[in-house]
Amino acid sequence: MTETPGGSLMNLARLEAFSDGVFAFAATLLVIELRVPDLHAASNAQASHALVALARPLLAYVTSFLVIGVIWLNHHPVFKGLTDVDRPTVLLNLALLIVVAFLPFPTELISEYGNLPVIVAFYGLAQAATGATFCALWFYVERRYRLATGAVQSERAIAFSRLWAAAYPVVALGGSLVAFESIPVSVAIYALLPVAYLLPNAVEWQLTRNA
Repeated sequence: MTETPGGSLMNLARLEAFSDGVFAFAATLLVIELRVPDLHAASNAQASHALVALARPLLAYVTSFLVIGVIWLNHHPVFKGLTDVDRPTVLLNLALLIVVAFLPFPTELISEYGNLPVIVAFYGLAQAATGATFCALWFYVERRYRLATGAVQSERAIAFSRLWAAAYPVVALGGSLVAFESIPVSVAIYALLPVAYLLPNAVEWQLTRNA
């Protein structure tokens, strides 16, 4: 199942190589933002307090790393079986990479100002955007390459996997709204959401079963 020469814009290997580079760069930026506390002449009690204060930045780092990891994990199966892609696919992939590369910024914000509901809500919007752009990319590739060639036969499986994928940005958006009522609940939603999508799921099964 490959793109026809007349409709192809880019070799898939080039698109995936660039995408992997952006994923790696964004993940690296996350850890760079972690700051080592100044513990010169600090007592054990002061050092312990400083380590406790790192809990929020560390949670933000791990959560955002997992968000990027979920996108990276599912990115390759989206294109499995293809050799070339068309212009809309490249543009949708660029939109996804823009959001992924932006993620370190809201991560830094929530690390520093995670006690402010508007900042916590802003992080949720960024997390929702990663899911929304991934859904747009996957839905297009599915229709352009798989449904058009008859490679996907189960309409029920398609519908279920689409719901599973669409649930990610919807839940993240819900976490953003919850931030104005309960920051801890909102943060819990952000942290648990990518963990759930790291497990084998309907989307991965649908993307790989007939590739």
